[in-house]
Amino acid sequence: MLSLLTLATLARFALAAPSVSIALAPGESTTSLLATIKNTGSEDVSLLKWGSILSDLSVKQFDIYDVDSGNATIFAGMTGVLYDLTLVTADAWQFLAAGAEISKEIDFSATHMLSEAGDYLAITDNVFEYVEGEWAGQSASGVLPYFANATVTVSDEGVAASKAKFTQREVEKRVKIEGCTDATRRSTLTAAYGRAHEIATNAANVAKTGTGDIFNKWFKSNSQADRNAVGGVFDNIATTTNVGEPAKFATNCQGDCSAGYFPITAHVVAYAAIATSNGQIVGGTVYMCDPFWTFPLNTPECPGGNGQADVLVHEVSHLYGKLDTAYGVDPALALGHDQAMMNADNYRYYARQIIC
Repeated sequence: MLSLLTLATLARFALAAPSVSIALAPGESTTSLLATIKNTGSEDVSLLKWGSILSDLSVKQFDIYDVDSGNATIFAGMTGVLYDLTLVTADAWQFLAAGAEISKEIDFSATHMLSEAGDYLAITDNVFEYVEGEWAGQSASGVLPYFANATVTVSDEGVAASKAKFTQREVEKRVKIEGCTDATRRSTLTAAYGRAHEIATNAANVAKTGTGDIFNKWFKSNSQADRNAVGGVFDNIATTTNVGEPAKFATNCQGDCSAGYFPITAHVVAYAAIATSNGQIVGGTVYMCDPFWTFPLNTPECPGGNGQADVLVHEVSHLYGKLDTAYGVDPALALGHDQAMMNADNYRYYARQIIC
């Protein structure tokens, strides 16, 4: 039997564990939500904005459903952004003292097609990477999960605003390369896709037929059902990275990602912009930004680092619904089974580790 002293000690440790909560409420406009993030732990923390609800990019923050029909709204935006973690700076972190809270208003009219006025249910389910106290150059300590939902009533004006902003991408069949007037970049990207195709093909076979500990390490499971599911994702990645025409997905090698439909900053390596209809991905484009062209074809680290082929495995996984829940080796390893099965970096690192 545990003593009262032992129970008190355990209680103190439980109270000291970092934790956050999120509440959603309708925002000032009928197409916005107010997210309030509170540090519910007893210690100060800093939260990584990248890939979370604190991101300033047009990433997918919510799943949004028409309450009357139950149908998911059509989404067209950035489903995943791959950052160069060596370029992280203090402005990528949000400091939150113990007990403190911050609020952020998020307009979803540009990324979710709102077909008619009425009630919509918004759900956010993700994690923050965090460090204790102020960020001072250290790697993330772990991840803090969050979940929230709210119903918002969209007006006719909100529907009109959504339709004016919304762009749905065309439906095609396999990956094609566009926007590559530079012959060297086009050749580099074609070679990277070829290597990504080899990596994904191998990962599909090993995932479905292997028995080692590496699969369990990255996906917190060794069941055949999960192996088949992961193998199926790699089959899709392998098919998509087989460059050809016609294509369902495109790759743009413009390099300068600070301009365009989704302007972003210099520390972004690549990002995927997709279109979904009733929960199904119907098209998309992978954009390769300036840092991508400085990487080697294969990463020298095992796992980790940045290689062009590994980046493409990560980005193409977004075209099949995988998310950026956690970035980097340690945060990816800290995820539980369900989130690991959905996180793009877990696929990237698994595929690399089984060949190095």
